[in-house]
Amino acid sequence: MQNWKKYAVNCITIFALILGGASCSDKKAIAPVDDTAPGQVANLVADDPTDSSITLYWTSPGDDDSIGMAYQYDIRYYYAPLSESNWDSASVANGVPSPDLAGYSESFTVTGLAAYSRYFFGLKTSDEVPLWSGISNITSERTTGSGPNGWISLDEGLNGPVEALATYNDLLVAGGMFVESGDVRVNKVAAWDDSAWSALGQGAGGMNGMVRAITVYNGNLIMAGRFGGPSGNISMWDGAAWITLGNGTNNEIACLTVFNGLLIAGGDFTMAGEIETNHIASWDGNSWVSLGSGINGRVNALSVLNGELIAGGNFGSAGETAANRIAVWDGVSWRPLGLGIGGESRPEVRALVNFGGRLMVAGSFTAAGEIAANNIAAWDGLNWSILESGTNSIISALCVYNDLLIAGGDFMVAGGASADRIAAWDGTSWFALDSGLDGAVSCLAAYNDKLIAGGIFDRAGEVTVHHIAAWSQRQ
Repeated sequence: MQNWKKYAVNCITIFALILGGASCSDKKAIAPVDDTAPGQVANLVADDPTDSSITLYWTSPGDDDSIGMAYQYDIRYYYAPLSESNWDSASVANGVPSPDLAGYSESFTVTGLAAYSRYFFGLKTSDEVPLWSGISNITSERTTGSGPNGWISLDEGLNGPVEALATYNDLLVAGGMFVESGDVRVNKVAAWDDSAWSALGQGAGGMNGMVRAITVYNGNLIMAGRFGGPSGNISMWDGAAWITLGNGTNNEIACLTVFNGLLIAGGDFTMAGEIETNHIASWDGNSWVSLGSGINGRVNALSVLNGELIAGGNFGSAGETAANRIAVWDGVSWRPLGLGIGGESRPEVRALVNFGGRLMVAGSFTAAGEIAANNIAAWDGLNWSILESGTNSIISALCVYNDLLIAGGDFMVAGGASADRIAAWDGTSWFALDSGLDGAVSCLAAYNDKLIAGGIFDRAGEVTVHHIAAWSQRQ
């Protein structure tokens, strides 16, 4: 059909030239060079989903902008919003029809899709040169059916807030203020093996207070938070029993990481073991060591970037230097990270992660350095930059999953779009994970190809969950 239409269009063109006094032999000389690409589709719509297909609708553009008939379409779909940066990574739809004359209604059904999965679609158009249009508007739809894609419950979940997540020996380990999962007694610490919850180890007694941070150090699981007694707010699980690290700290530990072979703890404490540490300290396997003179306020988040330790929180100085809520430790001394984080209403850093070679900094703030930034900003080693318009409220957790930056917190909007308490950044724009969560997110982790979110919520998308849920998305 398309070849016939092209033939008809060409015949009409030649006939017009002859009537105008030009011979067919003059056509080559008269015809201008085609340097106009087809028009860019602006009304692509995804609709009519089934368990394995979604139908696209649009109006055909022209060969030269909105005139004539183009040559071919390139339709692609992806698990994140399409852009020029990820176009080559997206799946190509097969069996796409040839374009109709400009202005006609067209449709095409993309098949072979996974059930209960959200897909983002885009379309490009070319002429015979070929000159390509830009990407159409991006549209999305979710297939019908049930899992495994989308939000999934983890059995009966946990009966209280989840504050920390980590992976250890093929297990997902959760910590918080819960005491059981269904009939299983777990007492602030629980292990998920991708099928069921259990207490950590035979006869493990768990913790007597809130767990706020989890990491793995020298092959052992480290739990920290606000649980006093002999454990002193931090304990190590060696596979058989809980072991106290020295005398622990004199107040809450909020975050943990590993840097240069040392375990680093940050929080509200001023003493670790018998030494003054001021909100941050290192454990070398035998004893606690201070990092210079420490930091003059609470440390909420720790990360490592380019071989240096980054600390973020609610403080104004690190060591002897001014540092607005974020500072760098090079192993010897502290320095500020640019002009730091600021704002008018008690700015605070709550989460840090390395994404694409840049440090992502999130929390509750309205400025990063000298630029306006709503609760999240990126540091490239020299300058601050924003991630679109950020979020409309607090970000408490960051995680990298499937080459996406995931942010969780108590926000309802990300980048100007609705995103209930959890959103993904693909390097260009924000998008929601279906209808999100009905309560605040406190922690995030990647486990067995799934994104895990923990916090204070009972619904994830359309799924009933209890304080913890998994998001699964095939690429």
